[in-house]
Amino acid sequence: MKYQLVAFDCDGVLVDTERIVNRVFADLVAHTGPRLDLEASLARFTGVSMPDRIAAVRDEYGWSPPPTFDGDFDELQREAFQKELHPIPGAEAAVRRVRATRAVVSNGSRAEMTLKLSTVGLLDAFAPNLFSAHEVAHSKPAPDVYLKAIATLGAAAATAIAVEDSVPGARAAVAAGLMVFGYAGTSTGEALAGVGARVFHDMAELPELLRRAGVDVA
Repeated sequence: MKYQLVAFDCDGVLVDTERIVNRVFADLVAHTGPRLDLEASLARFTGVSMPDRIAAVRDEYGWSPPPTFDGDFDELQREAFQKELHPIPGAEAAVRRVRATRAVVSNGSRAEMTLKLSTVGLLDAFAPNLFSAHEVAHSKPAPDVYLKAIATLGAAAATAIAVEDSVPGARAAVAAGLMVFGYAGTSTGEALAGVGARVFHDMAELPELLRRAGVDVA
């Protein structure tokens, strides 16, 4: 089978944002609410949309964000990205070898994706194929944003592959009918494998894995 589309998650697959985002989130919540442990937040919220993060803290601690929370978060996140953001090692080289249609499918907003990808020099590899869960009814782990991506780009689910690093993301792609490669980095990848992802640990491996699956790569 020839695959027509490779859809990449953004955070944790293309850009190394998860620790930055969770630190900014935890610090900002602590201004008006509970103190969240960073490592616990990373384990709990990786791949989780911002509305769902806020809802989880609200349900557990009875905390509600102040009216300025979203704007303050965006500003602090932007400042941190400018100083600290880097691509996932090997991601740019892997992406640019993919000759099939490329897209980014994320729980983040289109503005967030644009900022992150521009910062690390990857926006041109995907634009305009950026798909945000903010523009569909339900975020990952629901399949909505993947379904929108394949419909917009005219690719059947059976001819599309997703690259994800989180369980919610992998579940979303599997539910949409895509084959999923799960980037586990230094973790075991057991959780990703448990939801149906084909686990790998080094972005340098990805082009060959895609080629073997039936994707046209350089």
